[in-house]
Parts: sequence; structure tokens; C-alpha cells
Amino acid sequence: MARFLALLSAALAGAAVVNGAASVDKRATDLITFFIDLQFSGNSTVFTGNVPTGCQHPPAEFVNSVSSVIIADGVGCTLWGTPNCGLSAGPSISLQGRVPDLVALGFNDVMDTFECLPK
Repeated sequence: MARFLALLSAALAGAAVVNGAASVDKRATDLITFFIDLQFSGNSTVFTGNVPTGCQHPPAEFVNSVSSVIIADGVGCTLWGTPNCGLSAGPSISLQGRVPDLVALGFNDVMDTFECLPK
């Protein structure tokens, strides 16, 4: 009987871990954080979701105002200088990782829309 109770306890503990892991997997992921200023400073906004994102519009205060970004591992994002993610002619830049200075890349205060994909 003691062996049965030990096995039952182990099985229930294993089930709890599996259930806990499943709930963690369902949480939304921070994909990209936009900053108004260089070096990840100033006002910021986080886009949380799943990839692919499709064409996204940042909050109004971030349109043509983004100077640095942090993109989640395993994700690549294209920032567009047009309101429709490249459906009309205009500038764009594809990024991944931490980008502290969009001035150096010639894309400071240019972003209008963005789209992220898995890498």
C-alpha cells in the first residue's frame, strides 16, 4: 500500500508540473519594445503577441518617433516608413535583437508600421 501511495503521489506531482508548463506556454510573449529615445530610453511601448504578427500599427505617439528597439530572441521584425507595411513605396529596415540607435541605421523617427516573423 505504501508503494502504491508513493507512485500515486509521484504521478500527481508529474501531472501538476505538466499542467503548469502548459499554462506558461499559453502566455503571450513580448515580441518587440519600441523606445522614443536612443539607448532604450524615453517613453516605450511593448507589442505582446505571437508571430507572424501581420501588419501592425504602433500607438500614435510612436509613429515617426521610434529611436531604439528590442526584439525578442528568435524573432525578426521589419519596420516600415509607410502606413501599410510596404504596400506602397517607402523606406523599410529589417532588424533582430537589440538596436540601441536607429540614427546610425538611417531609420530614426521613420517607422509608421511594423511586421514581425519567426527567425
